[in-house]
Formats: sequence, structure tokens, C-alpha cells
Amino acid sequence: MSTASPQPPFSVLGGSSASGGTAAAGFPPTLFSFPPFFTLQPNPATLKTQLTAWSSLVQSYCKSTRTFYLDADDAASHGRLWSNPAIGRSLDAQGRARVLLFLVEQGRAVWEGQGQGQEKGKTQQQAAKRALILWRRPDEWGRLIRDWIVATGQDKSIMTFFELTEGDLVEDQEFANLPPQLLRLALETLVAKGQAQIFSGSERGEGMEGVKFS
Repeated sequence: MSTASPQPPFSVLGGSSASGGTAAAGFPPTLFSFPPFFTLQPNPATLKTQLTAWSSLVQSYCKSTRTFYLDADDAASHGRLWSNPAIGRSLDAQGRARVLLFLVEQGRAVWEGQGQGQEKGKTQQQAAKRALILWRRPDEWGRLIRDWIVATGQDKSIMTFFELTEGDLVEDQEFANLPPQLLRLALETLVAKGQAQIFSGSERGEGMEGVKFS
């Protein structure tokens, strides 16, 4: 009978991720072959290190797949992130919810709709199971948008949210197709610097949002 090689401790993915940075490690990391990684640990210190490793992993996965939202109740859509069939282990719904909460606590995620108001009929408990993953922080997205505006001579211009994320001019930009929630968070960082103003209006009876750059 073959003897399995020793597996690394939870500290493997520590380091830069503990300070809130996005992990540069590949996917999946060595820890993915460590069965206890998929079970929340009872010891508080070990749990914190485990959650830090999961945070690093989630950010790396979402960045590499350009995934913006994760739902604790939906394991199937991102099975490669939450399970390792090779060792027959998966992180359960409770574990996934705890990882998302940890990301929110770190400032690396926000709950869906946060800052935009809850969708009608959606309870707080439901809202706290689906999160927008900030594998790039809002101020970083804001800087990318601002740099493009300046480079293309569009400062002082007015653009709708739709034009800024789905228009022909931005189709080759990294911020193309940003979710509206993330776009608003990014633009709010520019508003705070006095570099933009967000406005709401209507066109043909339909509401729209836009931004004036300064």
C-alpha cells in the first residue's frame, strides 16, 4: 500500500494575502489536496489562517476566470473552486457562506445590492449569501477608468453607465462589462476625489444613470 506524501499546513497560502492583497499563486494551490482544507476548523487561530487561504484562493480564481459574483448556495456553477473530486472533498454551503463573509470582513467583497438597496422581496439572509468579489478594489477600477478618460481626451465629458461598460469605445478595456454595482463603487471613488459626478436622468421614459468627468 502506497503512503501518501505529507500535506502542507494551512499557512501555505499565508503571507501577502493576510494583508488583503490578491494572491498571485496558481490555481489550484497545494492546499487543495489537503482534505481538512474543506472543513471549517474549530480552533479560532487555525480557522483564521484557513479562511485567509480560502480568501486568497477565491480572489485568484475569480480574477483568472473574470468572475464577479459568488453565491454560497450555488456550488455547481464554480465547482472547480469549491471541490476537489480527486480527494472526494467539497466545501459545504455553510463553509462557502463563511468564506464569503470573511471576504466581506476583509474588504475584498461586498454583498449583492449593498449600497443600491435590497431587491424587492429579498430578505437580508438571502442577500448575505451572494457576494460581489473585489479581486480588484473599486479604487483600482476607478483609476483604470480615469486613466482611459484622460488618455482619450474625454475629461469634462458625460457618459451613461451603459456607454462606460458596454459601449463600442470601451470594448477592449479591462473595465468593459463591469457589473453595475461594481461600476458605481468604482465611480464613487472618483467622486470622492472630485474627479466625477454621478447623476440620474431619464430617456424615452426609462431611467438611466450617468457620470460627468472633471
